[in-house]
Amino acid sequence: MENQLPMPYPSDEPDETEREYINLDAMPDEALASLVEIELPRLIPLFGLLPDIAICPGHQPGAPACAPPPGMDALLPEEKLHWHQTWDRILQVLDNPVQIFSWRGNKRVINVLRSWVLVVWGDGRITPLRWRTRSCGLVRLASADTELNLARLASGGEWLSVVCEGMKWELVRAHQQWGHPVTAPEPRTKNQQMFAAFREPLLAKIRQLRLDSRIQDSLGLDAQVVTDAQVAYGLKHHARANEVTITSYNWALAQFLELETLRREAPHLLPFYPLVAEDVSLRTGYELSYQIKRRVTRQVGSAGWKLMLRHGRRLFVDVRERYGFNHEAAWMDLLQLHTLLGGGREPAPAALLNLVMRQFGNPYSPRASYFTPVRKSLQAWAHFGDLWRKAPPADTQDLDLWALVAGWIADPTGPARFDARQRALGFEHLVKKARVWERNRATWVSTHNELLPVWHAPVCDRLWKVRFLKDRTAFWKEGTDMGHCLGRRGGPTLGVDKLFGSVYFEGKHIGTALYAGHADRWELSEAHGKFNQPLAAQALRALHKLAERIRLPVYRRRGR
Repeated sequence: MENQLPMPYPSDEPDETEREYINLDAMPDEALASLVEIELPRLIPLFGLLPDIAICPGHQPGAPACAPPPGMDALLPEEKLHWHQTWDRILQVLDNPVQIFSWRGNKRVINVLRSWVLVVWGDGRITPLRWRTRSCGLVRLASADTELNLARLASGGEWLSVVCEGMKWELVRAHQQWGHPVTAPEPRTKNQQMFAAFREPLLAKIRQLRLDSRIQDSLGLDAQVVTDAQVAYGLKHHARANEVTITSYNWALAQFLELETLRREAPHLLPFYPLVAEDVSLRTGYELSYQIKRRVTRQVGSAGWKLMLRHGRRLFVDVRERYGFNHEAAWMDLLQLHTLLGGGREPAPAALLNLVMRQFGNPYSPRASYFTPVRKSLQAWAHFGDLWRKAPPADTQDLDLWALVAGWIADPTGPARFDARQRALGFEHLVKKARVWERNRATWVSTHNELLPVWHAPVCDRLWKVRFLKDRTAFWKEGTDMGHCLGRRGGPTLGVDKLFGSVYFEGKHIGTALYAGHADRWELSEAHGKFNQPLAAQALRALHKLAERIRLPVYRRRGR
């Protein structure tokens, strides 16, 4: 029986008969928080103020038990003692990080680090709440982010922001008790400074104590559900290997029967199932693997289905980076590429797949479908993949030749298919044809050369230099040297708010950069190495700094 009775305030005493008619599943988080507070008054936050009462467990005068980290010199004597005691209180909660209360028989309420409250329902579902301090210092339970990582509740550091907010109001109250009237910004500033001093030593101690595993063990999570959440749901959202969020855990719990069936019948389909879970189910009366097989074979055929069945997870680990999203359409598109370039028996080699995909997109501007542009030259790409599998490139110089051929096939004027004689001539024949195409294209570009909408003089420092491209010929040469689509028909769009440049390190050409204009400043938008490979972090930092040296281009000053 359901009843939409309004929830009482904590000061009220609800009748037992009224409580029995409350629909807990439909209850808003705010009402749930109120009910938890009513029935479990022992739930106490680590820091913060309740109405007229400072909740300071263990906050007794006396010498500190442990010295806090450095940074206390500028504080008043009373403040130093306060911060000593604050440090000790945090250490005490690390010794006892989890408090578990029974609630209504088969339900549990878990107070984690006295910062979060996890309500575990009878069926295992978790509803997260957190202590939130409002502007007046009043502490209440409120809904928390369901993307909390249950495997890193301590070392993730999010709980420390809850602590920091409560610490601020306690410092305000302490100043009032000491007779030191203060304005609101002053304790906030001091609190943030001390919290910054506390944070790293605390996280180091958390790692030393292996607190994450201790907390996870005490939560009583179902080990199989955790594994399912990591293998299936985690891959959909590109989570780290050790990550299990409350959202993913609740989802895996609700889908336990379906996931158990796939574990038994087709474990490689587990990462794919979350993408189609709304459309396939055991409740239809059909076997789950049959439903998925029918769905996949309609799009990629039996060869693609066999590849997924054998290699599912390994094929799609990086689908989000390649496509910018992780949906069924991306999986099917990538599966078609694997089937075409790998010959339908094994997945395509990673280097081959990357080379083909780089002809049409890069990590900064991924495509929704790479198979769509490949489809126009389906037979040519199949032959290209067949030659690669028989004799892959042996070195970087050899890879340049393969990239040249790939650029020729990917060009709108490139070949759609090869006849039997051309296929029999092998890879050397393709290289000759690609060189002719390259010369013809270079001639066309030079005869149709034109200045770009905007240009700038080179910018450089001691080691790094960016030489900006100023015409179509420079574009074509850059794309040819770096093995990407710059300068090719259908390449990037140009505009007065874009600057393309060649990147040099100690005089060596290592990549291409794009700077975007924003009002009176320029910022690095993207940067690639050869064949659209990512540049090292050191290179990216240097290119970001060089953006400060870019001034308003001359073309723009002239009003062009």
